Amino acid sequence: MRTVKLTQKIYMFDEGLKDIEFNYNEGIESSNIPGLKLDYSGENPENGIIRITKDGEIGLVIHNDEYCAIKNYDSNEIILEKYNKTTCKMPIFCGILTDSRDGQVYQTVRIGEQCWFAEDLRYTEGCLVTSKSEWQSNAPKSCMIHDSTTESNYTGDYDTFWEKEPLQVLYQWGAVMNWDGEGEPPLEGSKGICPAGWHVPTEDEWNILIDYVSSSVGGNKLKSKTYWDGTVDDKFNALPAGERWGNGTLNAVGDSGFWWSSLFNVVSNNGFGRHVNSGEPYVYSFGFTPDSGASIRCIINGDK
Repeated sequence: MRTVKLTQKIYMFDEGLKDIEFNYNEGIESSNIPGLKLDYSGENPENGIIRITKDGEIGLVIHNDEYCAIKNYDSNEIILEKYNKTTCKMPIFCGILTDSRDGQVYQTVRIGEQCWFAEDLRYTEGCLVTSKSEWQSNAPKSCMIHDSTTESNYTGDYDTFWEKEPLQVLYQWGAVMNWDGEGEPPLEGSKGICPAGWHVPTEDEWNILIDYVSSSVGGNKLKSKTYWDGTVDDKFNALPAGERWGNGTLNAVGDSGFWWSSLFNVVSNNGFGRHVNSGEPYVYSFGFTPDSGASIRCIINGDK
């Protein structure tokens, strides 16, 4: 076992300093911030990568086939222990996430003790359809992209949200949870369509978020202040991407945002989630049939 200690120069961050990435290639260290160095007790890694967010959270893997990092959230010491290289994974931290499956880059945000996507998921492999008829025939495992040119039952005043993210993806519940509608649905809290290290939020996790931001005006605090009618600086950054009905019709774009949870009730044949509306401060619960379409926000596994 070895201990890597970070110097105060690294761990104490100046305001506005961006995330730091160190790369090691045959023992040579480089950084995205010129002149910045890490101070080790012991030898530097031969090959590997270290990422440190501007908030001081550290994700590290040393790839020399035998060392992997373990770090407590509130500690500035990283413990290196021997692991099989196939089980040594980059620890996930709240900051900027690149989805290794398709290269999409997401902002994530810490709200209370939780780390959420600050954008809606845009991953479409295995579920993408391009027409209302396909939406129905592939149910309940369809997902569909829409943008500012898509025909919809648009009635809202917040169409400028397209400037924030020009493509939105709405998913049927089966696409979210990798379920074809046969047999028992996946357990609540399963990974579903989220990247490794993240999962589709449970009902309890949604409730924790809403209680933290305020049960009475939580909708206003989750909505984007820049591109919707939110009342606080953008963190969760909810956008009014609308919903899809079972027949594929796109509805409520510019008026409302809908996000699935991982809970499904086989008796009522409903998947559950949360939605917020323009001009209203509340966060509402919904139960939709699994051929309906809503957005997805992923939440990090465990307490990071």
